[in-house]
Amino acid sequence: MSCYLSNRPQLLHYAGRILGDTSQAEDIVQEAWVRCHEIHPEHPLNFLYRVIRNLALDTQRRMIREDQRFVRVGDEIMASVAADIPGLDTEIAARQELERVMEGFRDLPELTKQAIILYRFDGLKLREIAKILDLSIARVHGLVVEGMERCRVSSDPTE
Repeated sequence: MSCYLSNRPQLLHYAGRILGDTSQAEDIVQEAWVRCHEIHPEHPLNFLYRVIRNLALDTQRRMIREDQRFVRVGDEIMASVAADIPGLDTEIAARQELERVMEGFRDLPELTKQAIILYRFDGLKLREIAKILDLSIARVHGLVVEGMERCRVSSDPTE
């Protein structure tokens, strides 16, 4: 959709008018392009405007629901609330758990490590990993599940 780039400022302005927030407008326009870039409608610009409008209205409705669910408080009240920072004992326990997970991870076969890294840290889908590692999707799934379970078990001091 080459019309996206040439009309981006107008699309941002349109979304901004609906939302009243330019940073959210940026997100909405980007999301609309991601959703539409492989679709080739008869009138691509009209289609983009329609998708932006729908996304912006959905965002507004979600914000209204959130406002109704959550109480808004002033800065003075928020300043008096204790910070959500874990205590030293919590931090030590978390570090120990991480060390146990890493120890379990180091003991995994190399192929399992690669599958977990590609899946959990690189965010690839199983079929993408299967192509990279030249394995079946079922095999990759098995590697990831088995490896994650072994890491989980190694992190649990009771097992």
